[in-house]
Amino acid sequence: MKPEYFKAVVGTNQLRAGGKAYDIRKIVVHEEYDDYIIKNDIAILFTEDEMDFGSIVDAVELNDEPVEKGEELVLTGWGTTSYPGRLPNDLMQLELRSITYEECKEAHKSVNAVFETQICALTKAGEGACHGDSGGPLVREGRQIGIVSWGIPCARGKPDVYTKVEAYMRWIEKTLYDDDMDHVRYIHEHRHEHKQTRRQTNRH
Repeated sequence: MKPEYFKAVVGTNQLRAGGKAYDIRKIVVHEEYDDYIIKNDIAILFTEDEMDFGSIVDAVELNDEPVEKGEELVLTGWGTTSYPGRLPNDLMQLELRSITYEECKEAHKSVNAVFETQICALTKAGEGACHGDSGGPLVREGRQIGIVSWGIPCARGKPDVYTKVEAYMRWIEKTLYDDDMDHVRYIHEHRHEHKQTRRQTNRH
């Protein structure tokens, strides 16, 4: 994926208006991502500039604790509300509940494998994630526990499958740390090059 094809827009609940757009400088996809079995479905996008946080825009907390069966969760996104259908302009919200790994694996046994690095949630038939929701947040009490990964389109009464944030905390932390180190090295190298250029200029 080329960073120049993407932008991060924050500070709006409308798909086609408002907010502030940030250019993306780098995308790090999980090194073991498998799009055939849909495993390790996670990536981090780094913006060119730091985001301005305030009353409208803030960072989401990431969940690092297990999720039990039956917990109340919230899914938000701009996915279609019918299949097929158009993407809505207003951000949509849906309340659902978590189910166990065993229940989810059983529900999808004839379709695709479900892994312990994933979490599943379900509500009634006719409600669920759909096209355009992929990559969106699944939240419990304000903390993100999942990332929309896949499901049987759309809202057929089967659980939707999400990448479990808790399972990737070390990968997230390492990816952020590695980027910081790359940035430090970049600054150091360019300072060194600048000093050398100044020395050569002074000699003349």
